Amino acid sequence: MTNLLLPAEHSVAELLTEKQREFINLYFSGIRPDTIDWLHREIYDVPDYSIEKRGVLFSWETDSPISVFELSENENFKDARRLETAEKSVVIENLKIASTYYWRVNDSKTASFSTEDIAPRIIRAEGVYNIRDIGGWKTEDGRRIKQGLIYRGSYMNEITEEGITVLRDTLGIRTDIDLRKEMIGEMDASPLGDTVKFYLFPFEHPYNEFFTEEQIEATCQVFELFADENNYPIFFHCYHGADRTGNIAYILNCLLGMKYEDILLEFEMTSLGACGVRYGFGEGFEGFEKQLADYDENGDIRKGAEKFLLAHGVSQQTLEKIRRNLLG
Repeated sequence: MTNLLLPAEHSVAELLTEKQREFINLYFSGIRPDTIDWLHREIYDVPDYSIEKRGVLFSWETDSPISVFELSENENFKDARRLETAEKSVVIENLKIASTYYWRVNDSKTASFSTEDIAPRIIRAEGVYNIRDIGGWKTEDGRRIKQGLIYRGSYMNEITEEGITVLRDTLGIRTDIDLRKEMIGEMDASPLGDTVKFYLFPFEHPYNEFFTEEQIEATCQVFELFADENNYPIFFHCYHGADRTGNIAYILNCLLGMKYEDILLEFEMTSLGACGVRYGFGEGFEGFEKQLADYDENGDIRKGAEKFLLAHGVSQQTLEKIRRNLLG
């Protein structure tokens, strides 16, 4: 006989850590990262808040020596995550936000719970940091960007076997897009293994220096990859997953119709990672936004981001494919 204990039936599980939640609350209170004292590495020994553990605790009581735990987004347990354990509890990380999950152990009844509806969805994979799902955010028109399709993050040079398991097996990454020009001639395959397609692009400068001919061409090529659903799930990154990665994520989020304040929050969440506060780039970042806005006759940054891609050879059909792939 097996009885399920936690999470309680119909409860809402929290996915963010205390500091991650505090950062978001401060942002919506009008406080920017460069004024948050606990983020300043020159003053404090600041941990990497982007890799703090925050999983959901599952516990049960049973008279069986081995428990078979199953977790799924589907009530019929299609594509369920399954594990066997001699323990009577397990912590599961990296669940989707704003989602309903079903779980059972051995012969128990099925129980369900939901996860909190607070973006972003932060991913923890050992040896990599600053990983976030592009999905989970709501758009200006009330739709939600699909989760589990495109992720952003840092380099994988120090990824562990556990981290590889999370990215390649749990998240199912099929395409690795590396934005580091400095790695050309140094890498020709993904650290995730030869089952993962690998692309290396010559990005070198972020922000107001982003708009070089070489980087514009590379940006268009990246968005062509985003349009092909056969590439999903995708992981794109640079070194810290902050600046070059941030520029690509910013343009993608504009294209998908996120609220402007959410686009900025998604960008600034990088401040929680090991690379430090990003808002301090101020002038350079504003130059990046201005150059995008200049593509629109009314100075609308989000429309300008789309027109920037169109002006440099990305077709309207490609942009619509990206939207169809990613918008719920």
